[in-house]
Amino acid sequence: MPKLLMVIKMTKTRAGRLLTVFTLIGFMVLSAQCLFAAQISAINDTKPPNVILWSWDATQRNHCLELLKKGELPNLKALINEGVFLNLTIIDHRTDTKAGHTQMLTGYRWHHTGVFSNGMFFQPIPNGYTLLERVEGYFGKGNVATCMITGKKGHMEVDPVVTGGKYCQKGIFSNVPEDIDVTSVTTDGSAKVGPRMIDFLNRYGSGHFVAFFHFKEPDDVGHRYGENSLQYEAGVKDDDFWLGQVVQKLKDMNIYSKTLIYVTADHGFDEDSTRHSNAPFVWLATNDRRLKVNENESWCDQVDIVPTIYYALGIDTSKFVPPLDGYPLQRLLPAGVAETRKHAFNDKTLPTVSVTFPANGTVITKGQTVSINFTAADDNLIAVLLLINDTLTQLYERQVKGYWIQNEMIEVSGSYRWDTTSFREGSYIITVIVFDEGPNSLPPEIQNTKEVSQSQIKVSVKKEMWSLGSLSLIMAIGLSVFAIIAVAVFIVTKRR
Repeated sequence: MPKLLMVIKMTKTRAGRLLTVFTLIGFMVLSAQCLFAAQISAINDTKPPNVILWSWDATQRNHCLELLKKGELPNLKALINEGVFLNLTIIDHRTDTKAGHTQMLTGYRWHHTGVFSNGMFFQPIPNGYTLLERVEGYFGKGNVATCMITGKKGHMEVDPVVTGGKYCQKGIFSNVPEDIDVTSVTTDGSAKVGPRMIDFLNRYGSGHFVAFFHFKEPDDVGHRYGENSLQYEAGVKDDDFWLGQVVQKLKDMNIYSKTLIYVTADHGFDEDSTRHSNAPFVWLATNDRRLKVNENESWCDQVDIVPTIYYALGIDTSKFVPPLDGYPLQRLLPAGVAETRKHAFNDKTLPTVSVTFPANGTVITKGQTVSINFTAADDNLIAVLLLINDTLTQLYERQVKGYWIQNEMIEVSGSYRWDTTSFREGSYIITVIVFDEGPNSLPPEIQNTKEVSQSQIKVSVKKEMWSLGSLSLIMAIGLSVFAIIAVAVFIVTKRR
């Protein structure tokens, strides 16, 4: 300001001084406008990207790489050229649709979600755990559009009640639809599901969006014709075709540069087979260049996908409850994580478990509280589930619940107080199921027949019966009444 006054004073004429003042004011206004525009530009540059998470169901990693090498997946190749292709390994759950997509969409190990496999799931995914729900909660309803578009009804259930597995009869994604904008779960093939994806972009592409896309191909044809069949390859190529259609749509709308696409698979396929019982080798392809830091990391996991997306969206996950089990792949894995995952994956020994009380065949009086005690051990022990008549009753997680001892062997002992007051009379099966960290680690010849480690007992709950003491009291009262009557009769008879 002093320099400005000096310039004005040095101007000799009044008109000159006025011209100088107006010139300087104009310069200051222009500078302010430029500064404001720069700030707005900086704000716009920091806006979170749009995100598409896309699952190519059952696309085996090696087969995908073979097709890429032959140039038969041009759209996936173009995406990778802008970003990276990463190897992922499924560590802790069955290699199937329910378990894979649950982990892919939550970032949690199966024991936090309750979904271990297509047939073994104990509850719907807890409310608020999925990527789509948390995105809505973080940015606010109306500030982001979300969708779940899939043709894999039968495993991606959103219905409250379904014909489910042995332990649960509810859809695993039944908590999701009320919190997101578009939910389309059908049994349709890509010819019908693909256009629904384009329609979502037409409706919501002008704003911020996070989408989940999923085709049932090539899984369906793989089960019919095998992993090395032409039909299986056609399924993968069909996914690639629709990737091209979506990318072109994003470019036509001038939003491709603002959109990150993450393409992955829920599981692989057993080599030259119609099954995927031991198919933990999957992959992640993306145009997010920042993932290159982990390009040579061999122990990235499916559980890392959602944390990677949260990182890209600028979402702070430090306050998530429970904490996420995976890590963002824009950063190096924390020290020791790769080694721990490798050790768990290569563990071929099943845990041991036993119910120590009550004994098999025990009769329990209705209303009694019984302690159900168990012990379990394994060098990678992670979780113990207690079920009563196939209903999940208690979860014991390492370092969270139960008495855990961790030396070379991890051991846990637990005690559950079972109040039978509200239970009906009848037989009850108490089951304790034990899991280590890497149940997919076994080779195919073992994996195909492997069952989980469990201990099971059968007990009965019956109504309280009269005890000997109660019976003696009743007899005593009866005898007393009889004696009184007898004495009365004797007195009356005497008087006559």
